[in-house]
Amino acid sequence: MLLALLGATSMGALSAARRTDAAFPAYLASSHASDVQLFVYDLSSNNGNGVSQSIGTALAALPQVERVATSPYAFLVPFEAAGSPVSAAIAGNDVNFTTDRPAVVAGRMPNPNAVDEVAASTDAAALLGWHLGERVELDAYSVRQVERSASYPPPAVPVAHVAVTLVGLVTFASEVAHDDVDRYPTYVLVTPALTRRFPTIVGYSNYELRLRAGAGDDAAVEREIANLIPPGTVYEFHLTSVVEGQVERAIRPEVVALWAFGAIAAVAALLIGALAMRRRTSSLRVELDIARALGADRATLVAAGSIGAVATIVSGALVAAVLTVASSPLAPIGVVRAVDESPGFEADWTVLTPGVALMVIVLTAVVVLALISDLQRAQRGAPASVARRSAI
Repeated sequence: MLLALLGATSMGALSAARRTDAAFPAYLASSHASDVQLFVYDLSSNNGNGVSQSIGTALAALPQVERVATSPYAFLVPFEAAGSPVSAAIAGNDVNFTTDRPAVVAGRMPNPNAVDEVAASTDAAALLGWHLGERVELDAYSVRQVERSASYPPPAVPVAHVAVTLVGLVTFASEVAHDDVDRYPTYVLVTPALTRRFPTIVGYSNYELRLRAGAGDDAAVEREIANLIPPGTVYEFHLTSVVEGQVERAIRPEVVALWAFGAIAAVAALLIGALAMRRRTSSLRVELDIARALGADRATLVAAGSIGAVATIVSGALVAAVLTVASSPLAPIGVVRAVDESPGFEADWTVLTPGVALMVIVLTAVVVLALISDLQRAQRGAPASVARRSAI
């Protein structure tokens, strides 16, 4: 039990450190994250469906760009049951369902072919008072109505009124690590089916670019894109590498603490285990002296004295591995837990295999060396007739 608990504490902490450290890169890989996001604010450059075809075509033609996806923003205003607009309007995003997918916290992603399904970030749902599975009503305004109005929502009659169901709560990569001042705006995701049905309500184009050389081409691509954008157009870049760096800095204290705690627990497990095994071998001294007097050789005595201890060590190490796997759902910890793509039990063989092997090898060596040392001291102090091996 002592070996199992100490070993599980050590290997559990080390596994948690590795899982926490790898959680965000794993999320970026599974969500097919883009390397550069370009947001264009010039409404006049958008055509009827809210996507500037000329800019999109030019971006796709850049030699560093492997793939371009677009996400136009929809002008939607949620209404309360009484019919008055809420104080804060949350924009809907016709998200590309194959690039930069958010992590699902609860529920599921909307069906891209369903007009009446949406997902919201956890912050957006909290602000709007929405609950998973709730049916909500939205008023939609055209780009022209928004352009001509000095306020939002515009005082004009909406171009559409839609009822949608909140089917999922999600977290975006940009929301994992940020200051509270950068927490908003936050988003409600609508489906491509909705924006295809009401093409006039979408404007502002967000372009997600996947680069051939990854983050290494960020600076060169930014310079080329700046030359493509028409003069006077307002735009901004968001780099995935910057977000990843922010997340890594945010989780670094937890990861370092887990590594240190795991290492200290490993040393404690080996030292305490070695002391316990040494006490056990000392308690066998009388029995081994009797066996030696009856003619048992050194190999037999070492085997007889160590078999029980080795069985204890092996069983303790295996139970420690089982407990480590059982505690794995506690990781990852910190801000990256929201985007963990594989929650639940996980066997980290990179930690378990050397951890179990180290416990078994080191503690078995302690037992064997202690027995050999005891036998040598006993043999030096025994009479010659007793020290000789029996012919029988």
